[in-house]
Amino acid sequence: MFFENLDGNERADVVMMLNIAYATEVKAYQQYRAHAIAAIGPHALSLAEMLNEHAEDEQKHSDMLRERIENLGGMLRNRFSTMLDYNALISPEAPDIQLAEGNEKMAKIDLSGEVDAINLYEAIAMKVRDSDPATHQMICS
Repeated sequence: MFFENLDGNERADVVMMLNIAYATEVKAYQQYRAHAIAAIGPHALSLAEMLNEHAEDEQKHSDMLRERIENLGGMLRNRFSTMLDYNALISPEAPDIQLAEGNEKMAKIDLSGEVDAINLYEAIAMKVRDSDPATHQMICS
């Protein structure tokens, strides 16, 4: 069963939270890609490779979230006006893409985004712990 033990209001709340997580993952994907392009210095190529790997992970996360939103009968709230505009994702909850000069500053931005994502996933896990095992398992894996 896709809905597990969620009633209509709970399902709407979970879908809203998953939409926020989806927007966050898409923004993280874009940010990692932008930082990979902007990497500088003697280790720029290896840093860019690592950042591109992280971007691919974020893409996989967003795909899982999109699928779960659809399984819960929800719809993605976020739409892109253009794939080239880093702030085209329309979601007031999702952070803006943050660019910085220098690898260290970019790393701090990326780490902060990861901490925010972990906090969001923890909140979702707590919300669905007893009512939606499928979402809980996806979030916690």
